[in-house]
Amino acid sequence: MVRSFTRLASEPRGFRPENLIAAGIVLPVKAYPQKSEQLRFYDQLLEKMRSLPMVQSASATTVLPAYSGGSDELSIEGRTTAATDVTPTAGQILVSSQYFSTVGMPIIRGRPFEDRDRENQEPIAIVSETLVRQFFRDMEPLGQRIKIGSASSKSPWRTIVGIAGDTLIDSYGSLERSTKALTYIPFEQAGDDNMLARRGTLVLRVNENVPELASIISAEIRSLDPNLPPPDLQTLTALLARSIKQQRLQTLLSTTFALIALLLSAIGLYGVISYSVIQRTNEIGIRVALGAQNRDVLKLVLGQGAALALVGIIIGLIASLSLTRLIRSLLYEVSTSDPVTFIAIAILLIALALLACYIPARRATKVDPMLALRHE
Repeated sequence: MVRSFTRLASEPRGFRPENLIAAGIVLPVKAYPQKSEQLRFYDQLLEKMRSLPMVQSASATTVLPAYSGGSDELSIEGRTTAATDVTPTAGQILVSSQYFSTVGMPIIRGRPFEDRDRENQEPIAIVSETLVRQFFRDMEPLGQRIKIGSASSKSPWRTIVGIAGDTLIDSYGSLERSTKALTYIPFEQAGDDNMLARRGTLVLRVNENVPELASIISAEIRSLDPNLPPPDLQTLTALLARSIKQQRLQTLLSTTFALIALLLSAIGLYGVISYSVIQRTNEIGIRVALGAQNRDVLKLVLGQGAALALVGIIIGLIASLSLTRLIRSLLYEVSTSDPVTFIAIAILLIALALLACYIPARRATKVDPMLALRHE
């Protein structure tokens, strides 16, 4: 469970969440009914954010990385879908310029969006690596044209100008993470007038966590529109941590119970060996009288404890190999028969058993043979 959670929490997601802050923006559709008004607001807001000394870069998006959003039908120019084939689908994400550099998502090939990619320019798109693997195995994707929707829909054909790295997307209700076919479209070339108002999110990469950043952003937004509600400000690391809070709780509980069991086992073994030393005081005294050295007595007592521990470990390994399949659904990228875990825990248990036996063993080396024989 610990190894599984460690892998889950530390796995690269395809972007850099450190020092990345997201602020949800809600633009009332009645106040901003036209796309041009929405774009003007975001242009002014991003300009203000980029001028702040604690902000390295700023961008905006409709879907944060590590979240999938919905999927739409995808059409590829010059390619027809046979009746037996599955209709291509892809998620659509609107982003402003500097988005990929802000979130730390690499452009594998081609170019990112630029300020010149406006509404009056050629419609373009950037696609994810998964989309390329799924639909462009036999051809060069750069320069090809795709369309969100059916080939007969009114949405424009978009030329692919870049390929972005994949991001791992959480699957709600399970530990599975996967990549998804995604298309990124410039804010300025968005087709739905209300999409930016419904789903806009400001993304900032900051130099450090500034406590007053929330009030600064709220003040900048109020300077543009005093009627807007304050933004919902969250760090990406906190959002990612929240997505695995259930696994964190499960790991914490299982680790706590395991440590309690380990402590009880050590106390029990210590008690057994201590009682054995008392029972064998006469035998140990005779051995010392006949010339046994301290190390011989130490080996005798530790050997008894090690034998008990080895028997328990063998039984425990057999039982664990049989029962760990029951927690398969709780593990991520770790096998239920993971050899590293079994070997490491067996070594830990042996070391703990020897430690629990060491105090009684040391006490046995100090047995006075005369007192032991006189007691007999």
